[in-house]
Amino acid sequence: MSANLVADIMQFLSPDLISKIAASLGTDQSSVGKAASAAIPGVLATLAGVAATPDGSRKLFDTVSHQKPDILDSLAGMIGDPKQKAVAENGASSLSSLLGGSAMSNLAGSVSKFAGLAGGASSSLLGLLTPVVMGVLGQQKSAMGLDAAGLARMLTSQKSNISAALPSGFADLLGKAGLLTAVGSGVNTVEQTARSAAYATGAVADRATSQARADGMPGWLRWGLPVLAALAVGWWFFGRHTPSVVDQARTIPGQAMQSTQSIIGQLGSTATQAMQTLQNVTAGGVNIGTEVQSAVDGLANSLRGITDAASARAALPRLQGVATQFDKVKAVVDQMPTSARTALATLITALRPSLEGLFNKVLAIPGVAEIAKPTIDGVRANLDALARA
Repeated sequence: MSANLVADIMQFLSPDLISKIAASLGTDQSSVGKAASAAIPGVLATLAGVAATPDGSRKLFDTVSHQKPDILDSLAGMIGDPKQKAVAENGASSLSSLLGGSAMSNLAGSVSKFAGLAGGASSSLLGLLTPVVMGVLGQQKSAMGLDAAGLARMLTSQKSNISAALPSGFADLLGKAGLLTAVGSGVNTVEQTARSAAYATGAVADRATSQARADGMPGWLRWGLPVLAALAVGWWFFGRHTPSVVDQARTIPGQAMQSTQSIIGQLGSTATQAMQTLQNVTAGGVNIGTEVQSAVDGLANSLRGITDAASARAALPRLQGVATQFDKVKAVVDQMPTSARTALATLITALRPSLEGLFNKVLAIPGVAEIAKPTIDGVRANLDALARA
């Protein structure tokens, strides 16, 4: 089974494919990238709701089963081709049939508001992304030999990943539209687990303190016992969960975990040339190339070190520092030459899918989203702003 369904789908949406989709829709690449990063977990969230009922799970299974086996290989060639319209219409029709017309309209409207796309472009994008989602679900179905119930269980098992991948502003829009019922319980479970652990720590500490006072122990020991009790509960809680967390961390693709330069190199000559252009650009006393290189490299390295809640707390200051670095670049964008702004937008847009896959992998680790998601969402917002430079 896929360790993270959202990340698997996002990795299929290469910068070149996003660029082709944007051109075919007559809009900018950064807006389409932002819309896709929200729409993919949004579609999966709504499909998880559909699969929650026996009838819905059968409908989803039938839709996935009737998807063309080669759609993931052939889709890129259809973008910009006369066949694109039929693909988008069929995808939108399939999704509308599963969700219902009003839910489909609400989903498209939420994507439109979040990414700033026109309503028609948002609906067309959902129509083009639906075959991608169905294609990846089809791969999972075939690889695991799933029936309708198995496919539904697989989607249910991805609730925490889907919740973590939803940008906070977009999640709010989906919540208001009543489209987050299926994944909401997954979020509540994580929060309840954290609250239970905190309650247990406090209860054990209180009991230890009371017992120490009753036994007439020295003051230093009375103060020390609650601390030791808290550490013991922490060891119990995190220690019991650490193996699965580490296993998840090991599933992070090598590409997403490599240094910035390696990622850029793998994205092709356009991104490499954009980075080279920025190396000699200074604006407002900021060396743009050095600052961007340092920020993205620091971002990758910080995320690489997150394997559980404790390491997420330790990485938080560095992640906040990365956000500050991007703020510095954003503050001087207007002082940069047009060619440099174009290079910056090209570079960030090319990096965005790889970084988004890494964000999603890290946020899927139990206990991490509550700590790191606000800061990561801030970094996402900075990246989106720079992609529009």
